[in-house]
Amino acid sequence: MAGLHVFQPGLEALARQTILLPPQESRHLVKSLRARGGEQVQILNGKGAIFHGVLETEDPREAAVRVERVEYFEPRAPQLVLAQSLLKGKAVDEMLRDVITLGLARLIPLKADRSEMRLDDERERSRIERWTLAAIEACKQSGNPWLPAIDAVCAVDALDGRLTDAKTSGPVWKFVASLEPDARPLGETLRQCRADGATPAAMAVAIGPEGDFSPEEYARLRADGFLPVSLPGYIFRAGPAALVALAQLAMA
Repeated sequence: MAGLHVFQPGLEALARQTILLPPQESRHLVKSLRARGGEQVQILNGKGAIFHGVLETEDPREAAVRVERVEYFEPRAPQLVLAQSLLKGKAVDEMLRDVITLGLARLIPLKADRSEMRLDDERERSRIERWTLAAIEACKQSGNPWLPAIDAVCAVDALDGRLTDAKTSGPVWKFVASLEPDARPLGETLRQCRADGATPAAMAVAIGPEGDFSPEEYARLRADGFLPVSLPGYIFRAGPAALVALAQLAMA
């Protein structure tokens, strides 16, 4: 989607209304994007609406955008859910920038046995805030009108309960990217699921850490109904594995 994108969470506006952007988005629009008066601007609210407008005031502290029309988008169906094991550094931030372009609806950070990163409560809150900011930047870059939900960190043995909570109203197809010898190709497994005639409310894939899931975690995921699937090619690192898996789900 072409244009200059800014983000204002929860915004509700009507055509012919002037919106004053908050300081951070004003600076981004005027200083970083170098927008000038009269240029077209799209304001995303993260809830499926895009407000198409014209920049009226080039104020980096409080830019004014005159809304011309509002466009609404239904959420993607089925929802795409990624249960991603914790990764060190900024690997999750970088991964988010890619998978949000595919329409990711929900990220569930997983605490796996072999995760290199461990988070206390304060660090978890800080990481979720950082991942949310990365998700907002990805929405602005890609034009995705839906900001994905980012859950609190979840243990592997609690993942199934998390997926069947009130956030998902309907059946969930569950997959785990697996290096086990009996894992079937994801594309083949998806075709079989389609042939069975069911229509899911969501499709979820669990991705292990760089050291992979432990045998005990694989066993638990299987017991919870996760189908072990392989990805095309050789062995991916965790971030690219998430992108490849989500791309296949998005095309299913």
